[in-house]
Amino acid sequence: MKQSMKDFLLTLVISVVIFAIVAFFLIQAAEGLMGDVVGGVRAAGSAGRGAGVNEAMAAVEGSEETRDPNKKTVTVLFVVMDEAKRADAIFLLGVDPESKSATMVQIPSNAAVTEAGITYKVGDLSGERQSGVLKSFILEAVGITPDYVMSITRDGLSNWVDFLGGVRYNVPRDMSGFDASANRKIALSAGEQVLSGDQVAQLLAFSDWDGAPAARDEMLLGFGRAFAGTLLTAANLSPARDMFYNVSRHMFTDFTEKDFAAVGPALFRFNEFGPTVVRIPGSADANGYYGISGDRVKPMFELYK
Repeated sequence: MKQSMKDFLLTLVISVVIFAIVAFFLIQAAEGLMGDVVGGVRAAGSAGRGAGVNEAMAAVEGSEETRDPNKKTVTVLFVVMDEAKRADAIFLLGVDPESKSATMVQIPSNAAVTEAGITYKVGDLSGERQSGVLKSFILEAVGITPDYVMSITRDGLSNWVDFLGGVRYNVPRDMSGFDASANRKIALSAGEQVLSGDQVAQLLAFSDWDGAPAARDEMLLGFGRAFAGTLLTAANLSPARDMFYNVSRHMFTDFTEKDFAAVGPALFRFNEFGPTVVRIPGSADANGYYGISGDRVKPMFELYK
């Protein structure tokens, strides 16, 4: 019992340190470090900070007023971006420690978003609009506003995977080709294996799915679960400082160290709760737009409101 409590306290302390480092590098780091952060284009009158950093600061400054301190559940919107900063892979995670429940849904990049009468795909979202539009989209489609958003580039995810020592995943098929956007060769063999960061980048860049986007979504769903299962384990927190120093250059998040001190223990029980991991319910129309079935998905996240 004493050892269990000791492990819990150690995990909590390390969690606080991790996100203290993230907040430091996202909000107070020098311009050179912030150059790769989402939306980091220099804005006039921004005193040298990137526009994305200003957005992050505004989110943090307003967090005390917008978040219910008594809320026990945690919802996180996790976005992986391609080299053009478009939303390449989207996952919504919910954890409720009281009911010992966890849910993760993968949202297809061809899910339809309509603004001012114009319909487009969430995968086309990029830059500073991404976080706000995605939050509104999730509210309409799922019925909740995510508590936190974490957007990371493929390079950032690749770094993260390497610091974790790789991610064990069953690659569904042989993958070959060339990722011109990153000057990267794609050469993966089917089967269960431990993927390096570069191999994960190849996995995400592979596009030859024979016109079947659902096959890519199934791959993302499986990889998302494998990555979450690897990351949300206390044993993988040991290289925290170096890990987040590297990842922060490729990431935007509205997490702060205070936030994570409160929700970290819940997130790290993700695997313990036997999570439900599914592709978000819905179907594609004749034009290739994926329509989310709100009456099916909203009950899944009712618990996390």
